[in-house]
Amino acid sequence: MKNIFINKPATLEELKDELQRTANHETGYEPEAYRIAATRRISPAEWDDLTSCFLDDREWLSNFSKKLQSSENTDWSKRNCIKVTCKGQPLNLLIDTQGYDYARYVAILEN
Repeated sequence: MKNIFINKPATLEELKDELQRTANHETGYEPEAYRIAATRRISPAEWDDLTSCFLDDREWLSNFSKKLQSSENTDWSKRNCIKVTCKGQPLNLLIDTQGYDYARYVAILEN
């Protein structure tokens, strides 16, 4: 599986704008291989909080990063992502923290 990951988008709108620019061949982003290492379902309030500022540190992303770094079964040739879902949302997010406590790389995964 491959998807386009945007580096450090501030908000969901910025993420969508960068993906649109990529579709118009205005950026250098290319689809990258990934694997879903974990899935997290969040509430609508958590979704709004996350998508209004991807750059905020979050404990659940920190826990994911720590767990992933301590795993011996990780395929480092692909982006190791957490899939984030929310009931009622028409899309899911793929987040690659790269060991940080915030959403360092984010992709959109259509439902």
